[in-house]
Amino acid sequence: MITPINTEVPMLASYKRVKPITSLDSLGSELIRKGTASPYSHSEIIVGNTWYSASIQDGGCVRSKLIDYVPDHWDLMPLPWASPESVLLFFAETEGQPYGYRELLLRQVLRLHVDLKGWICSGWCAAALMFPSADEWYPGQLHEMCRRVNQIVAQRCSVVDGAQR
Repeated sequence: MITPINTEVPMLASYKRVKPITSLDSLGSELIRKGTASPYSHSEIIVGNTWYSASIQDGGCVRSKLIDYVPDHWDLMPLPWASPESVLLFFAETEGQPYGYRELLLRQVLRLHVDLKGWICSGWCAAALMFPSADEWYPGQLHEMCRRVNQIVAQRCSVVDGAQR
């Protein structure tokens, strides 16, 4: 069953579906997974019910989209420390900017550090979350860093809660 998402806090959506290689899209996803040793090939940030990212499939640019959430295809992670306003402001500044086809090949697949101008999904998401060196992040690395930030925030909140009692 397809489930819509509507969240009050931003969420990271990490695409994990493995498809048979029957198209350039599925080949690209597999190359990203293999090249980065990660189960993830794409990243999105969800604010409200809208998904934000840079995407090859949707015109090759930074875009927003309503996506039907299929749990077998995505891992979702709440980002309670992230500012929805900052994500939306960053989107307003970058909407329509080109997808980084060369960046995808050079950074994600070949793991070369190059300075190019296009956005890849995880780099756009990292920049929207105000992570440093956003253009160097790949989907699995972004997912792991968000998990770690969530742990640190939870630990600090429990320390503060414990000190207030």
